[in-house]
Amino acid sequence: MTKLALKDYVHRLSDTKTTERSLFIKRIAEECAVTESTVYRWINQKAKPSPLAKRKLSELTNIPVTELFS
Repeated sequence: MTKLALKDYVHRLSDTKTTERSLFIKRIAEECAVTESTVYRWINQKAKPSPLAKRKLSELTNIPVTELFS
């Protein structure tokens, strides 16, 4: 099975006028109680989410934590 990192997952989302990608990032920020800037840093691997945030991201993407952050 191919691993799908968080960045890959986000980039596969549609980038339309209402941007599915932007809405997803906003939802992550709200669910994890962080700013959207923080989420972008996670996606670009400039920062690491907390274990709790990792679990939440795994739930939202349906991808195991070990694959999201490999």
